[in-house]
Amino acid sequence: QDAALQEWANRPIALSDVIDHPELFRAYPGMANMKVELVPMHKNDLGMYNPETDTITLNGQPTQRTLIKSQMSTLLHEIQHAIQQREGFARGGNSQSMKWDDYSPKFQRSITETRDKAREYYAEGEVGKMNEQLDIADDLVQRAKFDAYQRLLGEVEARDTQWRASMDDMDRRIMTPDQGKDDVIIRWNGQDMAASFHQDPTPEQIRSLDDAAKA
Repeated sequence: QDAALQEWANRPIALSDVIDHPELFRAYPGMANMKVELVPMHKNDLGMYNPETDTITLNGQPTQRTLIKSQMSTLLHEIQHAIQQREGFARGGNSQSMKWDDYSPKFQRSITETRDKAREYYAEGEVGKMNEQLDIADDLVQRAKFDAYQRLLGEVEARDTQWRASMDDMDRRIMTPDQGKDDVIIRWNGQDMAASFHQDPTPEQIRSLDDAAKA
């Protein structure tokens, strides 16, 4: 693989040149030639799988010669999405594809209450306070979308793939794969959208949004 990675600069290379996984390529021979590319992305966007082009994109610099540990973990996450595509399993998605009906009841309630407050301030002519509530509502919507994305069964499976990669064979036999909780979202067609892997919000972001929801 090292020789192939030396040629990575500014072009995709085959998955088989990035990882050595005979079992995977025996089960899915076509995946050996899947394209993997490195593209600078937003810091919270770690990678994505595009089913239309059968390409995995990782957040990185095209001039890199090797993958760091976090990129390799993201690669495993996206490989699982590629397997879901081939097998017809429940798919992943991205946070911006999530709609109101996907939001948890907690977020639906908080967003509705915040928007109602904005309407009250508008009726009272308090434009500044109205805009503050609308900003809070927008932040809550973004967090609701991320929460729903995390609950997609395809994303649960992909994160589980990353987690189980560090286990030995005995641990994998003992530990049951994660199938999500009761509120898991099952989406079979993925709405034909690329499956993206996003980094969790920081604790500070979560606390600030929680405080806003309780205000």
